[in-house]
Amino acid sequence: MKKKIVIIVSIILFVVLIVLLGPLDVFSHGFYPEEINVEKIDTSERLGEISINDDNCTFSFSPKKRHFAGFELYVHNNTDNGTLRVNIYDSKGSQVDKIEIELHNIKDSTWYKVYTNASLKKNEIYSVKFECVDTESIPSMLLIGNNDLSNETISGNVLVSYAYEESTFSFSEKVLISLLLLAVLLIILYFIIPTFKHRKMLKLVIIFLGLQVMMTWNYMYNSFNNNNTKFSGFQSDSEALVLEPIAAEHEGVVNSLSGYGLGHYKDGTYSDYKSQYGLQGKIFRFIARYIGYGSVKGLNFICAFATAMVLVILILLLKYKYNTLFAGCFYVTFLLSPWIVNFAKNLYWVEFTWFVPMVVGLIATMKINSIKCRIGCYVFAFISILVKCLCGYEYISCIMMGLIAFPVIDLFNALVSKKREKIKQELKMIVLLGVIALFAFAVAILVHASLRSDESIVKGIKLIFEEDVLRRTNGADLNNYSSVYWPSMNASIWEVFCKYFHFSTDVITGINGYLFPILCVIPIVIFIYDYKLRNEKTDYYQCIFMYLFFFMTAISWYCLAKSHSYIHTHMNYVLWYFGFVQVCFYIIISRVVNAISKKR
Repeated sequence: MKKKIVIIVSIILFVVLIVLLGPLDVFSHGFYPEEINVEKIDTSERLGEISINDDNCTFSFSPKKRHFAGFELYVHNNTDNGTLRVNIYDSKGSQVDKIEIELHNIKDSTWYKVYTNASLKKNEIYSVKFECVDTESIPSMLLIGNNDLSNETISGNVLVSYAYEESTFSFSEKVLISLLLLAVLLIILYFIIPTFKHRKMLKLVIIFLGLQVMMTWNYMYNSFNNNNTKFSGFQSDSEALVLEPIAAEHEGVVNSLSGYGLGHYKDGTYSDYKSQYGLQGKIFRFIARYIGYGSVKGLNFICAFATAMVLVILILLLKYKYNTLFAGCFYVTFLLSPWIVNFAKNLYWVEFTWFVPMVVGLIATMKINSIKCRIGCYVFAFISILVKCLCGYEYISCIMMGLIAFPVIDLFNALVSKKREKIKQELKMIVLLGVIALFAFAVAILVHASLRSDESIVKGIKLIFEEDVLRRTNGADLNNYSSVYWPSMNASIWEVFCKYFHFSTDVITGINGYLFPILCVIPIVIFIYDYKLRNEKTDYYQCIFMYLFFFMTAISWYCLAKSHSYIHTHMNYVLWYFGFVQVCFYIIISRVVNAISKKR
């Protein structure tokens, strides 16, 4: 009976908190006036002054938002004595609030804040009547034309500004707090109902929610790294390619989702960004129509939440396939890497699209004996690579290698174990995934090329190759490009490669970037040390395969897109986090753990 009461009370509390947090939005604070700039009111809009006690010194208004907090009054000719009464009435004429203000508290010809404790409803109509008592000299208020009145004012020309409280929690915070409350509720149910049929699934959901909330929170607010100064404005120039088309559509300059999704909008002129198809721009422009064109943080939250969700799914799968420590190294790295955090909420980079293929490849190799699962993974591999390419071609070599990373590692393990059937299965899967990825890339190029040239797709492909590919890779003719690009085109792959061993940030929060070369070398030392004991180490070769493959995954872009990597050192360090940094941490930590276990 007690358990039932606890369960019922917990559920009721959860529902009440969610309703208070969301639909009722009872948590608000402050007094934020939407102040009219008196100095900018045109002379023709100044209609004179009116005595506060005049019957015409009144106005009606309707709050345009929730949490109405009060007014700002602009009082003239104040005599510093007496009392000003502000009477608020609803549409039926009933008084909802009476506010009394000592006139000596009001500075002449400045805005004075008038707080109301009445709960005025959004879009309801209210009226205000002023009254001065205990004074012989009555102050006055300004009258202005309709063009300069606040949107809230329905009738009357009294100069007044309106103020609102702000919600204590943003939309993203409400979502994350709600998920955290749900996790707490599920934890209570987990311990109170030990005989619950799907207890393992319930535990998995609790873990997922906990990991998801923590990771999303950090991706939105960078709570774990005060030294990450790039966070707030990271790649704002790239993100502008998404936001400026949204602004252009809001102002009626762009009103179609056809054509390119990215662009520049300045001084009323809009131009397409033609280096990418810009699928993310189209999607976010569509979403902005429904959540508001100014809801940038809402769009950022969608990106951050999606990135966290993809990575948490990846981590849970790694725990299932390998072990908790391996999955933990991935999670902590994804959570605390300043590079992953910076990219996570960016609307241009849509970071979650980078790791979806890796999740698909991991599922494929885990369910390799299921024909239906394999076919499903092939389909999702095509879709995930296609979507990534339509959003942008950056890092595509790393992303494609991420797709086949775990199948390749399983192939190496099968070779060491000499499991012929397993070798055939994995090799076949890797080839198919690779072909599908290349086909998806080709389809994206064709879609992009159809926009790039009005003449033909072939012409479009040629333009993409000559204007976008060559200046980012190798083989470009310096005569065809500005001198700004020449150093990157002349640089050797080795020169570019060496650049990326000198971190400009922490590797993860608390581990200085200067330690990155050491982080790379220690696993090699461990491999050499463990060589004599390799027969006792079941994961010896597997760790070597992981180290080598994820190292090649990271440097593939440094080598393939040499010119791009030479220039973009302010962001391309993120490529080390496609598995390499995580594996280095795992190799080091697992050996330390093994050593401690042996001593015990």
